[in-house]
Parts: sequence; C-alpha cells; structure tokens
Amino acid sequence: MNRKRKRRPIWIAVQVWRGIPVEVKAFHDRQLAEKRESAWRKKMHVDYDETGLFAVRVQ
Repeated sequence: MNRKRKRRPIWIAVQVWRGIPVEVKAFHDRQLAEKRESAWRKKMHVDYDETGLFAVRVQ
C-alpha cells in the first residue's frame, strides 16, 4: 500500500468582524467556500469587516 494519493486542498473561509475573527468554516469544495464568503460579504460593513478564503493542503 505505497500509493500516492492526490491531496486536494481544504478551503478555509474566515469572517472578521471589526478586527476579530468571528467565524471559520472549512470546505472540500472551493465553490461552496466562495458562496459562504459571498453571503458574508453581503451583510458586512466594507470599511470595518473582512472575509478571506485560503487553500490548505493537509499532509
């Protein structure tokens, strides 16, 4: 069993409210992560709040 599996990234979506990270979600699918980030952006104040999307490869 010495197979190499292709490791797909896990997508991490982070919501920051007034400088404080308030929610973190992990997704296997990039599109779902982007939808979550988009939903957060619709409700946030653009001058004070932020969201981020990061790809992480688990080893």
